[in-house]
Amino acid sequence: MKKLNISLLVSALALSTSVNSASILVSTGYTYAYGFSNWSNMTNAMDTATGGNVDTTINFEDLNLMLNYDALWLDQRYTYGSLTSSEVSNITTFANTGRRVVMIGENDSWLNWNNQILGIGGGASGANASGSISTVVSNDITNGVSSIHVGGSAGTATGGTSLFSTNVVTLWGNDNVLTILDSGICSDGRWGTEDDAIFCGNVANWAAASTVSAVPVPAAFWLFGSGLIGLFGYARHSRNNK
Repeated sequence: MKKLNISLLVSALALSTSVNSASILVSTGYTYAYGFSNWSNMTNAMDTATGGNVDTTINFEDLNLMLNYDALWLDQRYTYGSLTSSEVSNITTFANTGRRVVMIGENDSWLNWNNQILGIGGGASGANASGSISTVVSNDITNGVSSIHVGGSAGTATGGTSLFSTNVVTLWGNDNVLTILDSGICSDGRWGTEDDAIFCGNVANWAAASTVSAVPVPAAFWLFGSGLIGLFGYARHSRNNK
């Protein structure tokens, strides 16, 4: 009888409990958005955070498709962009599952857009902001971030949990929905400004982090594995008593 290779068995059990890569579905936006040259650093950060599991779609009209993913990312659609009522409903349904959603807005030229995405969280647009804003909430998104620089007229929100001294970056719901009302924060042009790069990397990791889950291992497999270990111990015991 061949000796059982316990190391192979342990490796098999370890693989069975390995972690899946997160998957993010992105509704593509305009210029300062995933996949565009102005956002190459942010695109790379999102790809790295998910192990390359980022897919794109034109819109969020297909709820069944959306529910196949671990997180959603909605890029801004420029000044004339808008969400349909079914997209708003679908995003809300997805967020209610507890999975994470990131939505990118802009300044008051995007007022309709900003109000739509903020309305999903239960808020609305406020006054514009500019310059340096400092961290006021410590969490995974602001870890290592003292301040970030927002553009000449970034949007702000009323309501939610503001992560900075001016409400440009906001958590909603059960802290699983994030709005950022300045797409330029994560642009290549501002990547080296203040702590913008750290912040944007944190956002990419945050979008992916809660979506990672262990692969469930069937009970029968564990019984099979424990049985093999028992056989291995019995075989070794038998040899020692000969």
